[in-house]
Formats: sequence, structure tokens, C-alpha cells
Amino acid sequence: MKRLFAFALVALMPALALADKVPAPMQGIWATPNCNSATDTLVFFNGFYLWIGDSDNSGGETILTGLELSGEQPEEFARLEESDGYPNFFQILPDGRLREAFLPDGADWEAVPDQDWASTDYERCEQLASDKAMLHGEALALLDMANTVQTVCQTDQALCATSVFAGLDVSGDGNLSIAELARLFRVAGYLAAVSEDTGATNDDLAGVLAASLPIAPLVAAALVNSFDYDDNGTLSLAEISQDRTAAIGGLEPDASAELGSRMDRMKQALKPLGRLLENFGQ
Repeated sequence: MKRLFAFALVALMPALALADKVPAPMQGIWATPNCNSATDTLVFFNGFYLWIGDSDNSGGETILTGLELSGEQPEEFARLEESDGYPNFFQILPDGRLREAFLPDGADWEAVPDQDWASTDYERCEQLASDKAMLHGEALALLDMANTVQTVCQTDQALCATSVFAGLDVSGDGNLSIAELARLFRVAGYLAAVSEDTGATNDDLAGVLAASLPIAPLVAAALVNSFDYDDNGTLSLAEISQDRTAAIGGLEPDASAELGSRMDRMKQALKPLGRLLENFGQ
């Protein structure tokens, strides 16, 4: 069940991406024009990125998109392709900023950046701007956790389960409370919204948050009531794993790689969120 539990939780995240899909120096939070007064924000992980758009011009549109290094790289820029092959071009400048060069409208997707292309420079940030933390902070924390454990989950399923569990355990007490589980379901709704083809506006995400606030604790409480064998009001990894060894008897060590390949297309991977509940019940 530890393997199955890890799969169920990571299934809410974009993918168990392999190494070097996004250059390590590029991973992290970038904002323009600066970290304190951000309009557009880019958050890079290994294999995907979250784009948080300009509130004034787009209603705060946010999109979660898969990225992978192209086999052929232009000089100076890193070419990162979305799942449909659309290219994005980024360059870390000598002063530490990140430059994004935009493919001109109507240009061939195989074109390479030149001095005539429009571009935007981003500043590296330690955290989201304060005005974006309310809507995006929880999701960003869980996406960061998924990004951190993905290598472990490719190689060691037992450690994967404990690492994911620890990432969800906000209090660090070794148990998942109703509030911690509710947080997971709130983020599930956020990820479903931003993984749509058109993304989600601030109003969309505020609506998701408002809808999930009363519902997520009810779902979380149902899980606790189902598996809380010591009746302490929380779930431990041992309780979730209790009596379920047979459920994972047929899983091979490379099962996570198979899951990763099925989840290669980010948007499709995030939509069937019901798998989490299905897997908890098996």
C-alpha cells in the first residue's frame, strides 16, 4: 500500500519527470519587473512550469504546462518545448536575470531567436510576491514537494511514500490531520483548473477556493473516519497501509516509470483527480 499511496498522491502532481527536462539553474521562481511588484511570474520545476499572468491584462490568468528540453538547442538560449511541441526560449543573463524571447506570430516553430524578437527579463525570487501568495501559495508548496521527490519516486518506492507523506505533513508530527488532507484536495482543485487548455483566471481560482473550503474538510474527514484505526483523529502512513499489502503485490519496482509515461501529457494527467479516492479505497 505504501507504493499505491505514493502513486495516488503523486498522481495529483504533473509527472514523475526525469532529470534534465529543465536546466537546474533555471528552476525556481522568476518575476517581472521585480519580485516585490510582479506582473508576470514564472515558476520552473523539472519538467513543467507555472505561469502566473498579469492581473490587469488577463484577469490573472494562470497556466500549468509541461516542458522538455528540445533535442536541438540554439546558441545562447535554451529551447524548452511544451507537450504539443510549441517552443519557449530562455536565457540566463550575466547579471543573473532570466530572459524570455517570444516566437513571433506566424513564425515557423523551428525558428531561432534573433535581436528582432520581443523579449522580457525576469528577476529571480526567493518567494512569490505577497499579493499572489493567497491564491497560489499552497499549490506552489505542493508542486515544489512533488518536484523534490520525483527522483526518489523513480528509484525507491518505500522512500517515495514516506517522502510524499512528509511533504503533506505540514505540522511535522508524523500524521495527516483533516486540515492537512483538506489542503491536498484544495490543491487538487487548483491544479485541475490551471491545467485546462485556457488556464484559469484569478476569479476562476477564487471560485475554486471558495467551493473547496466547505467540501474539502468533509472529504478529508471521511478518509480519516475510514482509516483512523487508533481513533486519534489523524492518519498515519501505517494506518493507510494497514491490511493492504495484497493490493500492491503485483506492482513491479519500475511501476512508477510506467505511471510517469502515462502522465507525460500534463493536462490529461491532472484531470482524473478521482483516482486519488479510488486508490485510497483499494
